[in-house]
Amino acid sequence: MMKSKATLLLFVAPLLLGGCNNASKSKNKDNEIIITDLMDREVSIDRDNIKRVVCIGAGALRLYSYVGDMNLIVGAEDIERSVGENRFEGAARPYYDANKEYLATLPSVGKGGPANQVAEPELILNADPDLIISEYEDVKKADDLSAQLNVPVLVTSYGGGNVFSEQVKKSLTMLGEALNKQSRAEALISYIDSCKTELEEKVKDVKEDEQVSMYIGCLGNWGRQSFLSTSKQYIPFAMSKIKNAAADLQVDDKGLMDLEAIIEQNPDKIILDSAGVDLFKTDYVKDPTTYQALSAFANGELYLQMPFNVYYTNLEISLMNCYYVASIAYPELYTGFDIATKSNEITKQFLGKELYDSIKNMRYSYGGYQKINDLAHLGE
Repeated sequence: MMKSKATLLLFVAPLLLGGCNNASKSKNKDNEIIITDLMDREVSIDRDNIKRVVCIGAGALRLYSYVGDMNLIVGAEDIERSVGENRFEGAARPYYDANKEYLATLPSVGKGGPANQVAEPELILNADPDLIISEYEDVKKADDLSAQLNVPVLVTSYGGGNVFSEQVKKSLTMLGEALNKQSRAEALISYIDSCKTELEEKVKDVKEDEQVSMYIGCLGNWGRQSFLSTSKQYIPFAMSKIKNAAADLQVDDKGLMDLEAIIEQNPDKIILDSAGVDLFKTDYVKDPTTYQALSAFANGELYLQMPFNVYYTNLEISLMNCYYVASIAYPELYTGFDIATKSNEITKQFLGKELYDSIKNMRYSYGGYQKINDLAHLGE
């Protein structure tokens, strides 16, 4: 005879509240280690028995993919599974593009995405994880989720999305320790450090009065944006002694620059993030004369970089952008440099695959890094 709904709830509720599914798992105290996560939480991990992992929140799966074994991932957010509306469709996410066939086979652990920034414990419980990697930087939420499901939760951080930040290094180190992948984490951190040194060495003799000025437009900010969306502390500029034309400008309550103020700054060269170019093309076609007041437009110094801010920061693309904008700013220092070759080197270091062709062939990549000769017809 079928049980009533009320009876079924009596069986389901303890699972959701007490995590009985995981309480029955055997634990060897001798194998447990204490990991300090990015919220300074001390988390006990039975490292030798981590066979099933779930990642939740913007960028958590990406960071995991740089260090961990993707075969241990047993559930994924819908935004990572190509299920339902995907606002990132057409924009490169190398970790996703490299693993999308596998991710599509996994059960859901929540919707995910910018509009759904909340853990969904019932779905996570169904995936039966041994470890949860979370990007939600909230101590109470992490502690509550761990207690509710009886599963350790480790919180990561991107440190504002800067590929060179200490938070990124700490996150990679933490994941290496938790997953017994210390050598892998150390190798990736060493590679990032070597790139930083290389970039700085290239411009060490560039004097202040010789520095090129640049503006970066169309930067994604919780979605694709047009020309006036920028960054006043753009890391690729700072790494290579490039003057940021927006550094001293004011932004409105939407984080946008004033076009007249940019025209007054009149940067030598302009970079457009490809994720927002289609939006800007519409604005440009309506009023090209205004933008032609910028000498970079009039002199053909307009360039395209790949989108790095897609469900948080694509660290490998951010690093690729560092090299690209430096090579545009100071071509004499980058003689013989090939961005495709460097991009493949970077993605192989981060993800074990050469992925530049995949990145450049995405809808919003318009064929990859390039000088834009005809903005109105780019991509046609």
